[in-house]
Amino acid sequence: MERRLAMRRKSVLLLLTLGVVVALVAGCENKYPPSIWQPEYKGRPDPVITAVEPPDGSFAGIGHVKLIGKNFSPNKEENHVYFNGTEATVLSASETELVVLAPNLPADSIRIKVRVVGALLFGEYFPYRLESAVVEYGDFTEYDDAYGIACDKSENLYVSLAGKKIIKVAPDGTQERYGTTLVDKASNMKMGPDGYLYYVNILS
Repeated sequence: MERRLAMRRKSVLLLLTLGVVVALVAGCENKYPPSIWQPEYKGRPDPVITAVEPPDGSFAGIGHVKLIGKNFSPNKEENHVYFNGTEATVLSASETELVVLAPNLPADSIRIKVRVVGALLFGEYFPYRLESAVVEYGDFTEYDDAYGIACDKSENLYVSLAGKKIIKVAPDGTQERYGTTLVDKASNMKMGPDGYLYYVNILS
C-alpha cells in the first residue's frame, strides 16, 4: 500500500514538473516584430549610368562631372552620387543627366555609384579619374615661410621669404636669389610692365 502511494506521488510530481517546463518554454517563445518586407513593393526603376563627361577625367574638388543615363530623379535631393564611397554634391538633375561637383579625391580608378531614393539598386560606372587640382611647386618647405608671390610673362615665379629674401623659380623648377626687400617679407608682389618687381607690405 505504501509502495503504491509513493509511486502515485512520484507520478504527480513528474506531471507537475513537466507542466512547469512546458509553461516556461511557452513563456520564452520569441516574439518578433512584424516583418517590414513587402513582396508586392516594386520601387522606382534602378538608375543606369551610360556615360560620364568629361570622359577622360576631371579635377578633384573643383571639377564639374556630368553623368548621363536614365532613371535619375529630376529632384536633385533624391539623387546621391558617390566616388569610391565619398559623396559628391549634386548641382543639377534631370531624368537623364546629373551634374555633380567632384569630391576632393584624386585617384586613377574611381568607381562612381548613383543611388536614387525609392530604387532598390545602385547605378555604377567604372573606372573614372580625378586629378589633383593643385601641385607642389618650387620645393619650398614650411620653414621657408613663403608669403607674397608674383609671376612674369615667361612664367617665372617670384616668392618673398622671411628674412628679406626674394627667390626666383624658373619653369623647370630651378631657383636663384633674385633680390631683397626692405621689410622682413612682402605681403604681396606684382611684376610691372617695365620688368620691375613691385611689392607692398601690410604686415605689422
